[in-house]
Amino acid sequence: MTKIKKVIYIIETRFNKRDYDRFGIEILKKNGFEVEVWDFTPFLGSHEYRRIEPPDPIKWDKLILFEEEKKALDALLGLDPSAYIVSLVPYTKRSFNLYKAIARKKTPYCVQGFALPRSTTDTEIFKSRVKKFTFKKLARKIVETNPLRYLSVTPADIILTAGEKFNTVGSLVNRKSEVLWAHNFDYDAYLSIRDLHGASDPKVGVFLDEYFPYHPDFVNVGVKWTMTHDEYYPLLCRFFDYLERKSGVKIIIAAHPRSHYEKHGDCFNGRKVIRGKTAQLVKESGFVLIHHSTAINYAVLFNKPIIFMTTNKLDGAFIEDPSVAWLAKYFGKKAHNLDEPIDIDFNEEMKINARAYKNYKNDYIKKEGSPELPSWQILAERLLNR
Repeated sequence: MTKIKKVIYIIETRFNKRDYDRFGIEILKKNGFEVEVWDFTPFLGSHEYRRIEPPDPIKWDKLILFEEEKKALDALLGLDPSAYIVSLVPYTKRSFNLYKAIARKKTPYCVQGFALPRSTTDTEIFKSRVKKFTFKKLARKIVETNPLRYLSVTPADIILTAGEKFNTVGSLVNRKSEVLWAHNFDYDAYLSIRDLHGASDPKVGVFLDEYFPYHPDFVNVGVKWTMTHDEYYPLLCRFFDYLERKSGVKIIIAAHPRSHYEKHGDCFNGRKVIRGKTAQLVKESGFVLIHHSTAINYAVLFNKPIIFMTTNKLDGAFIEDPSVAWLAKYFGKKAHNLDEPIDIDFNEEMKINARAYKNYKNDYIKKEGSPELPSWQILAERLLNR
């Protein structure tokens, strides 16, 4: 078997400094690998999405932007046998030719097995798809669900998992794929600061912002956000004002990592807005406020109480599971509707369901017994010992 010398990430979202860090590029380099990132956003992303600039752009000579699919296919077909691909591109009709090229060249690749809670049932999903049926969607589904061997696509040789309830990334994984137990990106960030000294402040709450109504993923998948700036932020601030006045706490904002709040004025009535330090902010806080952000992982890992918030329009607008109500129920909490009169027992909200936190960590963040190492170190060691 050819020794792996180069690791190539293929992506379909705009690469930034945050990605450079969370993809473990420095870790792989320290293990002796050459590393490149191939960005396919120009031909895989929507027209509007391609124009969205990340708040933390990065200039790096190993970042290669492919404007056309043909050039990407030529590059894949020209790979050296010592190359290994880490694919962060979902397997869809749009990316089908890319995976055919990978198979034709016989380049080994890895995918991630994400573990996310799901509040919708299989029956509900099926009914929704029937209502939205088109022949174009049927053609796409045939590509995405048919056995790979019928479509000249090879399965991933490794699935890097994140939690025991990981999904298998559509048809890219089969029985030949090796399950490599690791964890999600948030656990890597947690490991990096877990043992640092510093006391938490019980009177500080952190809001895990999701950048509504401006989140770029809405643009990419064509979802129209149902609440305006002037509807959403005043409701949030009203709730924060209430908590601060009644309980003597201070709320700070852990801004979404792809947010541009400098473009939108004072959304949070003078409250401190900090981007890029969510893990640290949660570690140093007394409690967390949230809709359903995946950054809830930090609240679980640092054992922080969680206050859940929703509105009349929020649940219907979310493009991914779980609903706020389902997530709150999982942790034995109530989802406070910001459209309704505020009535909250702060002391009750500060209670933690230890069993729920333990189960959530095992199911959706890190399986119990998996290595206490960064995910990319786990992968690096596996590639070095192929």
